[in-house]
Amino acid sequence: MDKIEDQLKKPLFKNWVKGGLAYKYLKVGLETFTDDAVHEEHSRLLKDTKKKNIEVCNKCSLNNLKPKHEKEFIRQTRQYSCPYRQTRCNCLYSDKIECPKGFCNEIHNEILTNHASNPPAPNWKNTHISEWSIHPWEIAKCFINAPGYIDKKTVNDIDIAGILHVFINNMRLHPYLDCLLNHNDIINKTLQGRNMIFHSPSMELTLDDFTATTDNMITLLKDKKGLYLNENAQKAVENIKQLKRNDIYITTQNEVDVCKEIKQLEEVTNAQQNTLKYISQKQELQKKLIK
Repeated sequence: MDKIEDQLKKPLFKNWVKGGLAYKYLKVGLETFTDDAVHEEHSRLLKDTKKKNIEVCNKCSLNNLKPKHEKEFIRQTRQYSCPYRQTRCNCLYSDKIECPKGFCNEIHNEILTNHASNPPAPNWKNTHISEWSIHPWEIAKCFINAPGYIDKKTVNDIDIAGILHVFINNMRLHPYLDCLLNHNDIINKTLQGRNMIFHSPSMELTLDDFTATTDNMITLLKDKKGLYLNENAQKAVENIKQLKRNDIYITTQNEVDVCKEIKQLEEVTNAQQNTLKYISQKQELQKKLIK
């Protein structure tokens, strides 16, 4: 394998490192804006439950929780079905227990109702239901597609993919952005660019792809509904622009940072056997960088 200094001289590899670094800038730029939105949505939920005279609860378990909605009998199949089309919904089982306060049922139903997928696809494996009343991100994490966020507590713990998923999947957060989310919007394009870079087995990125991806990031960070006024978002814009102008010197440490991001991704997604060789190559590369 080439020495790291030689690797960084290769344009496609250097573009890949710069692309990964740009996503680190994007994450920092979106953190405060996202955290504010998540906390505001959590406050709304608590206010709405309080208006209904529902007290908070921290005793329930998702495995045993009886949902607020009831199962429906389908005449054509002569079987019961979940109205939200959840194949393993607790509403289909008679041994589940209602929340004694009614709080957990209410929040559970809100998550289902506000999930943008059709049918809704909350990731219940990412959340601690007992902390829904006190930790806003325990609710927000239900809107992240991938598993692996169960022990993440703050926006600082959430990677850029998770942040983008929260906006894409939670319809209550859509009004925070000016763009219309329609699967071909700027947020989805930004997520697709991230996946292209962080799943690249060759660790290469063309200049056209780098340009398109970073242009999408800048467009998102300049969203006129609020992000364009956010100080951290605009600092991220300047950093990404410097990357595009080659004003930021790419070092071996930058590559280490990008590789660490990818290593964390692999731990979250439990990479398949056919990626083991790729992982090994990156680990060897990281060892050389550290020496």
